[in-house]
Amino acid sequence: MTATKTGSRRLGLSLGTRIFLVTSLLIALSVGAAVAVTTILLRRIAGDAALESLKSSAAVQATYQAERYERLKLISRLFVSDPNLVAYFAEAAATQQIPSILDALGDGQQELGFDFAILLDPNGRVVARTDNPNATGQDLSRRGLVAKALDEFEASGVWQEGGRLYYAVAVPLAKDFTVLGYLVTGFAITDVSALEVNRVSGADVAFLANGEGGPQIVATTLAAPMARSLTAMLGHSEKEMMDAMKAGRAVDRTEVTLDGDPWLALQEPLLDAAGKPVGATVALASLARELAVYRQIQSVLLGAGVAAVLLAPLLAFALTQRTLGPVRRLLAAAEAARQGDYSQKIESDRDDEVGRLAHA
Repeated sequence: MTATKTGSRRLGLSLGTRIFLVTSLLIALSVGAAVAVTTILLRRIAGDAALESLKSSAAVQATYQAERYERLKLISRLFVSDPNLVAYFAEAAATQQIPSILDALGDGQQELGFDFAILLDPNGRVVARTDNPNATGQDLSRRGLVAKALDEFEASGVWQEGGRLYYAVAVPLAKDFTVLGYLVTGFAITDVSALEVNRVSGADVAFLANGEGGPQIVATTLAAPMARSLTAMLGHSEKEMMDAMKAGRAVDRTEVTLDGDPWLALQEPLLDAAGKPVGATVALASLARELAVYRQIQSVLLGAGVAAVLLAPLLAFALTQRTLGPVRRLLAAAEAARQGDYSQKIESDRDDEVGRLAHA
């Protein structure tokens, strides 16, 4: 009967082996969970840092744009505040002395620093413009900036000229409370403009114009491959941003892929004086770059986790040997007693349950 029971017992892992495996597994799971949770938290922190950079960029761009308009208004008013110059413009316009007007506008451009100037008659027709000397007689009265100036005497907004964008203002030329014409001046939006925003906010910036063939980058801090990837993405895959640009809407936050790398983007419209969208600014923060700051922490944690997993079996083995040594001696004594040998002596220096059992 006893032999039958003994033979029917299932062979399995020893108690020590089971304790060893369970201990190792628990340590590995604990370390793995800690690494996984930390990785998720670091990604979230990096994403939040990127978003803060984008919000800062949007605020800096708004401030920079307001400063450009205000500066243009000041220098334009200063330029037309000379009554002798106003009278000279009026006389030269009446006698079609366009070269003389262009010379005067060119002198003002060099002295005051604006990038282009247009002198208009009271009806919004070009008398002279520095960027196109042959445009005399061109009707600009329907351009948003000019139309608003004709109604309200002054106006400011983004001016699009072909593939270029300008911060522009229009101010009146008046003598004895009679409007003799309007002066339009502008600062070009260039890579320097984008770099100034980048220096303050830390985010990369791209200024885009609504071109006939799709969006066109006019200024950016992005490297050439990234800039090409942004243009291609807007033209083909990123319909939300493209539709928002055409409609003059902002895009608060979206994830994009540029040249294979993940980026976070925030888009703001660029509007002319009439509120019509002429382009957009896209602030960009590289998630890979933000994560790089935390990768060292992640690498250290991962290294510590790997070391802990590798050491876990050794520690579990030592613990098992220490814990089950007296139990094995008790088992040997019990088996000897079953054979009739009661002379077994069990040595133990422990005072826990196993120790008390050994002394019993």
